Amino acid sequence: MFGLVEPQWRDYFKEAVKSAKVFIDVGSASDGYYALLSTKFNRKILVVAVEPSPTEYRYLLYNVTINNVKNNILCLNIGLSDQSGRIMIENKNIYLIKLDELVNVLKLDTVDLIKLDVEGAGGKIIAGAVKTIEKFKPIIFFEVHNDDERRAIRKLSKMGYKIYKQPGDMYILIHPSKFNYS
Repeated sequence: MFGLVEPQWRDYFKEAVKSAKVFIDVGSASDGYYALLSTKFNRKILVVAVEPSPTEYRYLLYNVTINNVKNNILCLNIGLSDQSGRIMIENKNIYLIKLDELVNVLKLDTVDLIKLDVEGAGGKIIAGAVKTIEKFKPIIFFEVHNDDERRAIRKLSKMGYKIYKQPGDMYILIHPSKFNYS
C-alpha cells in the first residue's frame, strides 16, 4: 500500500469502518489509501471507489489488484456532481452522475461512510447526494478546500449532522442517529 493517511482521520476512520457495510470513497486518487485501509479493518466491506482522473484511476486499479482486494472494492472512473453529464479531464470525456443516482444504479441498500477529498467539488457532490444522506445518514469524512464546500458543511449541519473540525481542512460529520451510546 502506498501513500500517507492524515493522522487526525485514521483513528476515527478505523473505528467507523469496522462496522460499515458500504463505504463510498470519492476522490480515491492514485493510491486508494482509504479504500485499501478499509478492507484491512473490515474484510466484508464493499467500497465504491470513485476517481474521475484517468491517470489516477489507473493507479487505483493497480493498487487494488496488487493488494488482492478486487472483491471488496468497486473502482469507477466517473465523477460525482449535482447533475449528470460529461466533463473533460486529461483530454478524456468523463461521465458525471449524482451520488443519489449512483446509489440507485448500484442498488445499494445502505451507505455507512462517505469520504470526500475532491479538491473543491464537494459542494456539488453533497447537492447531488441529499436523498442518500437523508435516507442513510452516513458518517462523512470531508476535506474542505473552498467556500462552496464550507456551505455544504453548513447544509449538512442543518440536516442534523454534528460537525467535528479536525486539524487542517478536515471535518468529520456524524448524524446523532449514528452515535453509539452503549
